[in-house]
Order: sequence, then C-alpha cells, then structure tokens
Amino acid sequence: MHRYISLLLFIGLAFWSCEEEKAEVNPLIGTWTMTSRITNYTGVFGPGMSEMDTVFSAFGDSEQMILEDSGVYNTSGKWDNDFFSESGTWNQNGDSLIFFITETGNTKSFEYSIEGNNLTTNKTYPELISETGDLLQIAHIRTINYERWN
Repeated sequence: MHRYISLLLFIGLAFWSCEEEKAEVNPLIGTWTMTSRITNYTGVFGPGMSEMDTVFSAFGDSEQMILEDSGVYNTSGKWDNDFFSESGTWNQNGDSLIFFITETGNTKSFEYSIEGNNLTTNKTYPELISETGDLLQIAHIRTINYERWN
C-alpha cells in the first residue's frame, strides 16, 4: 500500500511540474481609444512678448490606436477637425513608445505609463519656430490619455 501511495505521489508531482508556463502578455497590446488630449504651452512668444502658461483641451477629437503583438500598429481618428490615419511598426524601450510611420518614413516617440486599462502618453516639444523664423521658446507638452477598448 505504501508503494502505491508513493507511486501516485510521484506521478502527481511529475504532472504538476510539467505545467506549461504562460507567456507574459505585453500590457500595451490591444485597442486603445483616446479619452482626452491636453496640450500645455509654457514659454515666451518671440522677442519682447509676454510669457504664456495655458492648457488646451481638445473637445470633439477622437483616436483609436491598435498595437499588435507582431509589432504592427494602426491609428486613425480626427484631431482639430482633420481626419487622419497612419500605420507602421512600434516597439518600446524602457518607458518610451517608438513608432516608425510607414507612410512618411518618420519616427516618433512618446514617454508612456500604463495603469490597468489606462494608457497615458506624453511628448515634450522643446521649441517651435514661427512663420517668420523666430524661435518662440515654448515648452509644448502634449498628454494623451487612452482607455483599453477590448
């Protein structure tokens, strides 16, 4: 009887130790819907102009972004009454999301954070050039919040 119990324990341990390990799924993979886009401008507009610190919130804008585990992404929507669509490849490096845009050949990157079903991206644009060529010396920070759609 003792021999049968030992044999059953051995077989049970063998099956238990052979369980497949589940691959960790990247939490960025999925379909994301923009919930808000906020742009904060801080700086000085050209020589002798006043400082500005303002926040612009986009109302009526939309975006849906799909990040696939194959490294392909697609995004489309409407910003400032202009419809857009782009696709390409994506990857991550630490806390940065990097996109290679197929249509233009350009690369863009964003700092990101993810908490549960909420993704936040941030992009800082350190300077802008006016139509006359003047440096506007503006810190331009765009924050986009997304919620997992699926």
